[in-house]
Amino acid sequence: MAHPMDRYFAPPEGRIFACFPGAEDRPGQRRMAELVHNAVLDGSARFQRWREDGADPEAKPEAVIQAVEAGTGTGKSLGYLIPALAAGRHPILVATRTKQLQRQLLEEDVPRAAGILGRPVKAVLAKPGILSEGEQESRLHIRHEEYQKVINIETQVLRQIAETQILPCVTADLGARAESLGKLAAAGIAVPETLKVALQTQATLAGEAQARLSAMKEALAAAEALEDLHARTAAFGNQVNQAKHALRETLDALEEACDADLWPLPKYWQLLAPLV
Repeated sequence: MAHPMDRYFAPPEGRIFACFPGAEDRPGQRRMAELVHNAVLDGSARFQRWREDGADPEAKPEAVIQAVEAGTGTGKSLGYLIPALAAGRHPILVATRTKQLQRQLLEEDVPRAAGILGRPVKAVLAKPGILSEGEQESRLHIRHEEYQKVINIETQVLRQIAETQILPCVTADLGARAESLGKLAAAGIAVPETLKVALQTQATLAGEAQARLSAMKEALAAAEALEDLHARTAAFGNQVNQAKHALRETLDALEEACDADLWPLPKYWQLLAPLV
């Protein structure tokens, strides 16, 4: 069965052989790339499931560890660089024992990996002293991506909680309250004006939450579509953050208005109860 790493390492069509005519087939290198690819895929899947389940800090999955031992001439550097870089735009940390290997990675292996992948790769050497202009630019690029990633995760978690838990429970609560008021009126009992106002206020908040949820999703999509790194960071920090906080404000108000038995998340007093 074909493996995703065959695209790069399988002879004779693999990208390595297209980029470096005369390159020899290294089964050990290909197997190493497959193992690294599988480990990265497994770790990403675990993290994705954790985010979909609510991103509980206490339930955060452990990292996937893949140990590989290979002899000289196996092609270890490309064996881990290609699958790691091909997995996405996440920062990758490579620890080396010697400065010679550091220079080899920066001057030879990373440029080769970029050629095989067909896209530029930014590399930073962490060392004491003054950073070069290129190293500063690479570090700044990584910081931008990390900032965007944090806001993206927070926004996606809030979106999922609002869509799958809070808004459905608020809709159910509104229906139950409206039905109760209807039964009172049908029985000839005058419905207090305060109950009518409370129901209308909750319905208005629910509509506002839905509108702000849509606005947050639009802001996120617009930010992700920007090509310029600085403009994308500014959009995440301003438009996406503002839309996220606006939705949270409305959801907090709905928490106060909704029946405590229906509210899907712990109330503040429930979180504090073990402490008092």
